[in-house]
Amino acid sequence: MERRPFFVLGDLAANTVTGVVVAWATAALVGAGWNMFVGMWVGMALGMVLAFVLSFAAFIWFLGAMEVMLPVMFTGMAAGMVVGMGIPMNSFAETSLAAVGASTGIAVFVFTYVIDALLGGKVKKWTT
Repeated sequence: MERRPFFVLGDLAANTVTGVVVAWATAALVGAGWNMFVGMWVGMALGMVLAFVLSFAAFIWFLGAMEVMLPVMFTGMAAGMVVGMGIPMNSFAETSLAAVGASTGIAVFVFTYVIDALLGGKVKKWTT
């Protein structure tokens, strides 16, 4: 992954925005009367679709496909799952959805950069 400040800050912004958008969209779709596991699966699917659309609509043009797709798709999936399970369980108020989505995006951003730093150069490439 890129280490230049433009790309790091761009990844952070992309993950944060994606987390907030997915959290709001999942909360709008999943209701309090839903089963939490169904809400989780629906939120995960919705999050992946929205992350894919957001990636192509806004982020890939500036940051590149490989640098954006992995963390943003993971953020969309995770934020959708967290909110999809949280709404039926009444885990948080709807006013905190932006904070939940943003914190999920930041957590995924940190996770992907830490894993990249730990694996840097240690994964063997396929040779033919």
